[in-house]
Amino acid sequence: MGPNLTDSASGIFWGAFALFAATTASILSGAVIERIRLSAFIILAIVLGCFAWILAASWSWHGGGWLLTKFGWHDFGAAGCVHMVAGFFALGVLINLGPRLGKFGPGGKINDLSPHNLPFAIFGLMLIIVGFFGFLGGCMIYIGDGQWTSIFGNPTTLSAVSFNVLMGFAGGIIGAWLMTRDPFWMMSGALAGIFAAAPALMSTTRLSPSCSASVVA
Repeated sequence: MGPNLTDSASGIFWGAFALFAATTASILSGAVIERIRLSAFIILAIVLGCFAWILAASWSWHGGGWLLTKFGWHDFGAAGCVHMVAGFFALGVLINLGPRLGKFGPGGKINDLSPHNLPFAIFGLMLIIVGFFGFLGGCMIYIGDGQWTSIFGNPTTLSAVSFNVLMGFAGGIIGAWLMTRDPFWMMSGALAGIFAAAPALMSTTRLSPSCSASVVA
C-alpha cells in the first residue's frame, strides 16, 4: 500500500475483511457468552474468522465466486455472508451446548431470562445500529466525478443506501414493538431490519461478471 492516489479500493478491502473476521466472532460471542470458557471461545473465533468466513465470503465476494458468476448474487458489504456464516456457525455450537442453564423449568416451562441491565443493553444495540450505518457507507467506493459504486461495480448513491437502511430500521422497530411491546426486542427488531435489508443495497443496474471481477480485483 502507500500514497497511491489512484488506488481507491485495496485499503478498503484490507480493513473490511479484517473487520468482518472480528465481526463474525462478535456475533458468535452473543450466543455463547457465559456459557463456554474464554480459551474455547478464542479457538472458535479463530476457526470462524480465519477459515470458515473467508471460504464462504469468497463464494460471493470474489469476482470468480460461484454464487456471483452462476446466480448473480450481489451481497452489498458482505452483510449476508457475515451474518449467515456466523449465525449457522453459532447454531452448530449451540446444538452441542444445549439450552442455557435456567432457560427451562419443570415440565418444559420456558423461563424469561431478561437482561441484567436493560438501559445498557438498549444503549449497546443503538451503538451497533449507528455503527452499521457507517459500515455500509464504508462499503461504497468513490470512483471520481461524483460517482459511487459497490464493490461489484454497481452504480449507487449514499442517498439510496441511507434511505433503504432507514426503511429496514423503521420496519424492524415497528414490527417488533407491535409484537412484543418490549423496548429490548424493539431495538433488536430494528437491528434485524437493517441486517435483512443490507445485503441487497445496490442499484438495479448490474454489470457483467467480468466487469464486476475487475472492480473486485
